Amino acid sequence: MSQEHSEDTKDYPTVVPSPARRGNGPGLLEMAESALQSRLNVLLTNEKRTRAENDIEALHDMRVASRRLREALRIYAGLYPQKKLKQGKRDVRRVTRTLGLVREVDVNVEQLKMWQGQLGEAYAIPVEYCLAMEQSRQRRLRKKMFARLDDLDLDTLQADISRLLQRPLWPSPAMEDEPGGEFTISYVSFARHFVEAGLGLIRTSVEAASSRATLLNYHRLRIQVKKFRYSLELLSRAFDSHRAVRILKQLKTLQDELGALHDCSVLHSTVRALRTQLRRGELFHLERQLLRLMRVLAHAQNVQRKTIESHLRRLASLRFFERIPAALKEESAPPPLQSTPEIPPSPG
Repeated sequence: MSQEHSEDTKDYPTVVPSPARRGNGPGLLEMAESALQSRLNVLLTNEKRTRAENDIEALHDMRVASRRLREALRIYAGLYPQKKLKQGKRDVRRVTRTLGLVREVDVNVEQLKMWQGQLGEAYAIPVEYCLAMEQSRQRRLRKKMFARLDDLDLDTLQADISRLLQRPLWPSPAMEDEPGGEFTISYVSFARHFVEAGLGLIRTSVEAASSRATLLNYHRLRIQVKKFRYSLELLSRAFDSHRAVRILKQLKTLQDELGALHDCSVLHSTVRALRTQLRRGELFHLERQLLRLMRVLAHAQNVQRKTIESHLRRLASLRFFERIPAALKEESAPPPLQSTPEIPPSPG
């Protein structure tokens, strides 16, 4: 399943009344501006590293930053003009998609190098053939990716988001419905909305994966866990800080386990496609060698599935997801930025 398209599933439902009292407006706007600007800066920094060093990790970090930026645009959507916001989200989504297929091939190459070391001479022929084919595809796709990034013009994206941050809707139109326009909801209530919406989607995905453990269901669960983790990073000021760190760590572990399964399944599909090409060319001996590699990858997927199933059972026994809302602070306006910093995003 190609990451280029399959991970762009529908976002969580967007909301929302704007949070907090009018007097706390500048604090909230400062939170939004800090979140958006920091994620944009990471994206732009890694774009330069990707071009200068041809660094696959820089490309990965750039893609992750684009996802985190999209999540920040969703969370704080109620503070900005919708027309300009939609344009910004559309442009950032194009960045994510542009990087997707190249990242997929980068991961395939890294996995094949790992298998090359683990399997040794017995699998040298199929592994080296697949590695050569994927490295060739990697070079071609990188050239196309850089051309597409030039077309996207990230300088324009930076300017557009800077203009968006300079024109917030404050006080929010939602305030006009309140007596005197003085109060809508607290910051914790604002955060709770996103937490409960995200948990609902995760519960649905967990139930689907538990009742029918298909690769597609695990893939969908991975996307929901990733989005939920990014949203909690943005809303971490609404949580008890120690509990937030533990929750994010657990989500990261689950995301990594689901990611390992996804990466292995993508490589399995790639090897299967190469086998099809060899059959068409009547290169049957080499085609049978690739079948041996596919069996190794299928076994690795089964092992990883069991790891995920065990982890999900443990989380269910701990009532992990059900207890996340209890980690939110008591209902109150957001604290000053300097007293409760956002938890820094962890890699990936």
